[in-house]
Amino acid sequence: MGIAEQDWAERLGGTLEQAHGRALTGAATLEEAEPHHLSFLASSAYTKAAEASRAGLIILPLNLPLNNQHGAALLRVEHPYEAWAQALGVLHAETPFARTEAATATPQGAWVHPTAQVDATAQLHPGVWVGAGAKIGADCVLYSGAKIYPNSVLGQRCVVHANAVVGSDGFGYTPPRPAQGQAGYGKIPHIGWAELADDVEIGANTCVDRGVVGATRIGTGTKIDNLCHLAHNVQVGHHCVFAAQVGVAGSTKIGNYVRIGGQVGINGHITIGDQCEIAAQSGVTKSLAPKSVVWGTPAMPMSQFLRAWATLKSLSK
Repeated sequence: MGIAEQDWAERLGGTLEQAHGRALTGAATLEEAEPHHLSFLASSAYTKAAEASRAGLIILPLNLPLNNQHGAALLRVEHPYEAWAQALGVLHAETPFARTEAATATPQGAWVHPTAQVDATAQLHPGVWVGAGAKIGADCVLYSGAKIYPNSVLGQRCVVHANAVVGSDGFGYTPPRPAQGQAGYGKIPHIGWAELADDVEIGANTCVDRGVVGATRIGTGTKIDNLCHLAHNVQVGHHCVFAAQVGVAGSTKIGNYVRIGGQVGINGHITIGDQCEIAAQSGVTKSLAPKSVVWGTPAMPMSQFLRAWATLKSLSK
């Protein structure tokens, strides 16, 4: 049935502009939203995306100008993050995300929720856990202790090694506001999912978070080493390789055939172009053009880093 725009304004304590009388049935990112979706804008840095968004209703700050090209209704609130978290909580309660049926044990010792879809050719080792609504494709191999959270999707021939987690909540919280009665951090519900394409391999103890809304995606043939972390709504292209202990912050987009060395940290909401190479222990703070080869913190072109390092060494003599 959905929730009408005016009802959202009353629930979230905001001021409604340009109302159309639509009922909103879900939430999505600005880029992926359709007219039946609710979305949000918290910073002027994403104004262009909001102006081009097809969302039916956009939550935004009180005084941020916005000229949406598709005529979205606007809901202005004092604290957009808090309003967004509250809205997701409402949608989470109305979505069959956390089903109550208990998982049942397979003869091999894995635990699979009755609503999960596991192909008959998939191999689930003892201690594997597959949550509600998850889909496991043909010829996948899940090693002992792997956890596949609700609604996660694995394509064909995926390998998930021991104790890896696919689809856990991302690190999303609203800030404390003691004056408004919120002494600590408020959790932002994550109602999206994680999705692995065909031939993806996930290393031991690696975590792939679910999207806040929409999917965290890993493209065909990508290989991710042990102890890596991909945050909510990260998008990884085809045939990439990540060495151990890589961390990618939320909503970053990584192109195809990207190679990332061990212990690299990548900032959120940036874009890494196709065929980039990032050397070990680099800190990537800004977007990289396709075919960039970088090293260092902050990451810089390899040739520049080597010159800077040579200068530093000479100063120490």
